Amino acid sequence: MDLHDYLAKNKVSPEKFAELIGSNPTTVYRWLNGDTIPKKLNLIKVIQATNGEVTANDLMAIAPPLRRAREEVA
Repeated sequence: MDLHDYLAKNKVSPEKFAELIGSNPTTVYRWLNGDTIPKKLNLIKVIQATNGEVTANDLMAIAPPLRRAREEVA
């Protein structure tokens, strides 16, 4: 499950999630937009905070940019 879907499913805002993992909301938004990928320590924090529902593979995937590209074409 990607982070965007996890947050939506659990009704957690990016700001609240950032607070939960000790990160900056801007950083979380960058992950959600596919602008950056989390560094190793943040990967671990996200996996722990989501109880493994979001995996390292999910976070490293290029799905968010692909999703944007598909929306632009449609």
